Amino acid sequence: MTLNETWIIGLIIVCSTLSVLMLIVVFLLKFINTYQSNHALRIKHLLHQLLVDYLLGDSLERKQIIEKIQRLNKSRFNKKILIDELLILTNNFSGIYAARVFQLYKDLQLNELSLNKLRNPIWHQKLRGMYELSTLEYSEAFDEISDLIYHPHGEVRRNARVSLIKLKKKDALMTLKDLEGSMSQWTYVSIIAILKQNPIKLTGDEIRRLKSAQNPYVKTLAYDLEQFAYAQ
Repeated sequence: MTLNETWIIGLIIVCSTLSVLMLIVVFLLKFINTYQSNHALRIKHLLHQLLVDYLLGDSLERKQIIEKIQRLNKSRFNKKILIDELLILTNNFSGIYAARVFQLYKDLQLNELSLNKLRNPIWHQKLRGMYELSTLEYSEAFDEISDLIYHPHGEVRRNARVSLIKLKKKDALMTLKDLEGSMSQWTYVSIIAILKQNPIKLTGDEIRRLKSAQNPYVKTLAYDLEQFAYAQ
């Protein structure tokens, strides 16, 4: 056997081995994906019934249901599913049911997971943390999110400003009053939409303070707030 033939045979063996390994990896990834999808569906089905019972139950029943959810809530994957379900409930309910969703979020210490995402150096993790905390109205995160309004990443800055409005509307407006730099149209429209959906009462003095803001976008926002009769 010549040297060239030896090299060719060796190359064929290596390529065949790599092909088999790739097929095994693809099979494993498909298996894992299928398993996670089926697992997620099973957990969601269990959580749906437990969450309905929790929202409609009395204090003793809610306590018992929390214990059942905690037994399901062992893995990070299951906690992610639960947070997603709570976000859906928060977007669809208000009043006493929204308050119960928030209480469950705190009782299960899911807010700590959201805070960990907020503190993560990866920008899209920060976005996810802000979304969870602001949607579930965890106001204790206000100061940490305030620190992000000048973040180097544009998406983080924009979402931080909107998240502040969702958490503490009046305090957020005053925090943004002397904001340096520009405000994107998306941020501006998002803030207006939040305040239209959840009107707040501003005194004449507060409107005047906003009108004297150093940031021209906040100043324009103040005139819009006055026009839409938010000031009382």
